[in-house]
Amino acid sequence: MTPFGKGTMDQATLCLTRYYRDVQERANLQDFDFGSSSPFDETSLDDLTSGRLGPATTAALFHQANERKSGPGRRSGSGRTSTPEMPPEDSKPIDVVISLVTLEGVKKNGLLLLPASVRPDGTLDADLESKPPWIPAGRLSSAKVADLEVMVGPLASFWSHRLKTWPREVSKADSWAAAVQATQRMFAAVAAPDLDRMAADAGTEVIRDRCFISTEEVIIANGAILDLYKFLSDKQPKVPAYERLVSLTGTQRRPSDTIDSDLTTLVPAALASCGSMSDRHPLTPSQRRAVHGFALDTLGQNPLTAVSGPPGTGKTTMLQSVVASTIVRHALDGLRAPLIVGTSTNNQAVTNIIDSFNSVAKDMPGPLDRRWLPRADENGATGESLSGLATYCPSQQKAREARANGYLVEDSR
Repeated sequence: MTPFGKGTMDQATLCLTRYYRDVQERANLQDFDFGSSSPFDETSLDDLTSGRLGPATTAALFHQANERKSGPGRRSGSGRTSTPEMPPEDSKPIDVVISLVTLEGVKKNGLLLLPASVRPDGTLDADLESKPPWIPAGRLSSAKVADLEVMVGPLASFWSHRLKTWPREVSKADSWAAAVQATQRMFAAVAAPDLDRMAADAGTEVIRDRCFISTEEVIIANGAILDLYKFLSDKQPKVPAYERLVSLTGTQRRPSDTIDSDLTTLVPAALASCGSMSDRHPLTPSQRRAVHGFALDTLGQNPLTAVSGPPGTGKTTMLQSVVASTIVRHALDGLRAPLIVGTSTNNQAVTNIIDSFNSVAKDMPGPLDRRWLPRADENGATGESLSGLATYCPSQQKAREARANGYLVEDSR
């Protein structure tokens, strides 16, 4: 793992970093419709701006939230078959998404969406910093992307406001009414002056005096990635591995079929590949070339090795040999044990790696074939050894499930 170093990131890498951040940000600008397939409620803009929903609307939203938790069978649309009761005072707040500006046609398409929470007494709260309002990307025009019949305005105007003006708006929004007004100013800064005419030409109407509310939780799944890109953009540290990864020039690639065909590369690669996770099955030729390629890159101080292959081709098995060789090489060279991090866009890929490492233990393992650290519970150490070779760091929502499945989970409490 290459640490952050002092220095300034080169401009090409900085531009690409900001581009990657923008792509991740754009993915969060999702479409949001209010229609027959999902329950919603509505209220006037004046009532919404007051910061407290009426009892009927509050009761309906909490009823919707409870129905979502209970699964199928929830009511559809905004019609009510019975009058829901007000939630108990000690109920937890529920998450909602509010459309402050809506395109009303066959469906009610949110054009200006504000995530918020509702307390049992109807009080509204917003966290503009961690869950900012948005305009759906599909309604923001950009080059080489086909427009819909009704577009709010340019995507560039939205980003300009989000990056330059929005932080100042957040710092001044000290009340719910101020949060709503800041969100409306964002829309005004982006929206085309002929938006209403475009809507009329398309047979729809832009609604601003009525707001639609749905019990949805906005989850920023890529929040950690955005935080990383923000750190890289703001601090601009020297990170050789990252700069090599995104570099557009100066990268020398070695075709995989030449690694083992030349003795000048085969011999040092084979000697450097000095560890194996299991003696049950030998590596296939393509797996061995990948391990040798990693060894050569390590010897040459190249921080990156790219391995590609469809599912079932043995990438995880190859990874076991890479880890084993790295650990053995550190031991032979008298170095501290390496810190190895495995990450993925989904939990399943990570648990597959952990499970594969656990599966190589022998039927009758000796003391060096398994973990010898004791498993701990609330009362301290137990007589059992840890079963896993890795610490699993899932999201907080998945932590309990991971512990129940026997994974060694990071305790961030």
